[in-house]
Amino acid sequence: MGFSSCNFSDYSSIYTLTKLKFNSKSFARLVALLSLIPTSPITLWFAPYTEPFFTFLSYRAIIACERRQYTLAALFFAGAAAFRSNGIFLAGFILWHLIVAPFFAKRQINIFKAILLSTVVFLPFIAHHVSAYQIFCLAKDKPEWCTRRVPSIYTYVQSKYWNVGFLRYWTPSQIPNILLALPTLSLIISYSLRVLLNPSDLSTYNPHSYTSLGFLHLSTANDSQTPHAIHALFTSFILLFASHTQITLRLAPSMPILYWAAADLLIRHPRIGRLWVTWSFLWAAISVVLWLAFLPPA
Repeated sequence: MGFSSCNFSDYSSIYTLTKLKFNSKSFARLVALLSLIPTSPITLWFAPYTEPFFTFLSYRAIIACERRQYTLAALFFAGAAAFRSNGIFLAGFILWHLIVAPFFAKRQINIFKAILLSTVVFLPFIAHHVSAYQIFCLAKDKPEWCTRRVPSIYTYVQSKYWNVGFLRYWTPSQIPNILLALPTLSLIISYSLRVLLNPSDLSTYNPHSYTSLGFLHLSTANDSQTPHAIHALFTSFILLFASHTQITLRLAPSMPILYWAAADLLIRHPRIGRLWVTWSFLWAAISVVLWLAFLPPA
């Protein structure tokens, strides 16, 4: 079946977002197809988990940003942050669109609106901490975290019960878990660095070799990938150095740059790209079995 015979609804978030950014239906179809083999299908499709809601809301928010519907984007980002605390970092997209991008383009900057909408994104995170403080810290026997300069129950629980912290996960027993995430992290980090360090390299596709994919407008999308690359690198480094690294497999599908990178790999280096697709299929099947046995990436 060729790409031209595939139909994708305009309501398919990854397809809609990619078409908006790259102005190429063929590329959007390829990316949408690759998104059908995510790094953690069990959490996106089968298990009653937070990831599908977080991913969907993140995509809808980014699409709203692309359409300059920033208030709607803030509401979607806030919804994503309500499902996963790392959603607060998505406020960076609003700051990029309202402050950073206009600054470099010498357009009007709207700092007040950017701060106001970013605050909206943080509201679920703030509400969670206020609620926890009222429950635990107003009692007579206060837990230790209540007396900290920044009384965050989130960082306290993560550190005490999950052993989360800089390089604390880097132990010999966790090497297999780290290795599970390395293919995904390597793809995201390498592509993001190319976006930031050599964006012109991403506009050199040969249209004669890949005419069916229609890369005629990719060069116009390079600059707009910058906030995605920054967010992806920031998230990847946290996952690699200060988290349970294997949860990369659950969080990566929420970053569209993963599928843009996979599509880029498939086009530039078809053999390596086919290996990625093969690995994705095999890992998708294996991860379902591992999940049922309560093994990583669970």
